[in-house]
Amino acid sequence: MIYGILGGLLLAFAKSKRRGVLALPAIGLLVFGVVNRVAAASGVADAVGGALLVAGLGFLAASVFGRFRGTPLPGLAPLGLIALLGSLVLASGETVFQAMNESNADERTAVGAKSTDPGASGPYAESPDALDSAEADDVKQLLVELGPDDSLDEIRGLIDEAGVEVERAFPRLTLADDVDLAQTLILTGPADRLETLRRLLDADRENVDHTEWNGTASIPTPVDVNYSAAMASDGHLENDPRAGDQWALNVANAHEAHRLLANVTPAKKAVVAIIDTGVDDRHEDIAEVFGGSTGRGDDNGHGTHCAGIAGAATNNNLGIASLNWEGRFIEIRSYQALSGFGAGTTEEIAQAIIDAARDGADVISLSLGTWAPNPPKVEVEAVEYALDQGAIVVAAA
Repeated sequence: MIYGILGGLLLAFAKSKRRGVLALPAIGLLVFGVVNRVAAASGVADAVGGALLVAGLGFLAASVFGRFRGTPLPGLAPLGLIALLGSLVLASGETVFQAMNESNADERTAVGAKSTDPGASGPYAESPDALDSAEADDVKQLLVELGPDDSLDEIRGLIDEAGVEVERAFPRLTLADDVDLAQTLILTGPADRLETLRRLLDADRENVDHTEWNGTASIPTPVDVNYSAAMASDGHLENDPRAGDQWALNVANAHEAHRLLANVTPAKKAVVAIIDTGVDDRHEDIAEVFGGSTGRGDDNGHGTHCAGIAGAATNNNLGIASLNWEGRFIEIRSYQALSGFGAGTTEEIAQAIIDAARDGADVISLSLGTWAPNPPKVEVEAVEYALDQGAIVVAAA
């Protein structure tokens, strides 16, 4: 957006000074701003809307500055307003479409219909029907990993008798992608029924490789620490107003790194995927470095906080600083695995890791965790899958 505004101002200045030679750089800035915004878009609507936004701001800037200089540019103000209106319409439509898409994504591809009443005999005789009522208490989820040459049909009888729902955990993965993850199911139902079913499945060594509860993880609890010693600084190159409040920049020698990065051109941007509560892609320090991904928006703030530390546009006279000097080194992507309350399930975290890896993330950041005697196998397998795709996985300790 800033390139569009600068281009508009330069265009008005060129006319006021009667320096036609400046018109070409002015148009170049406008075009660069449009192309840059389109390149960062996540879809056609986002691309067109972003282009209209940059152009509209540029036209309005040229019109206002031209009037101020006494050399108005007729017709640019209406064009700017029309462009901004078009951008607003497209942004509104994209928001509605995204909400509908996320709603549809929540409806997983079921590999089995809701099971029938198991009857009055067997291990579940004294339990209520599994999910016949929305008021079922203490509903839990069990992750079940089948063997590579096994299928749901081989344990269908046990599942039907338990009266629980079943679906594939990672329906987009095939055996060619990952043998274990592609064979993982989620069973949903009352805890007592699932506990009984789990014992039966664990006894089925021929078809079932592993079972575990679909547990939860959450964002770390903040700890008050006196960082005054780390705040001391001999000065820094970046002009971000809040950089002086960031103790970690000193600890990580980031100020020294900035002096090196300022004169370096990266071969490519590193794609850093934030697995968290989402990221506010419109934040002033994130918008210009955010890449196309599903986790737009953040009802908690923790994911945006982490994204800023990892890759906030630096030396832009806004907000905080990171190692992303002038936004040239890092592209931030977001894959939401935690709710607005800061918690998510094992399966949701694993799915986010898989999605980030499949989208080509260079680094996957997980500022979340839980306590467990053993790491959840599904998460371990998701991390291994990401490593096989070439990603570096970094988790909170």
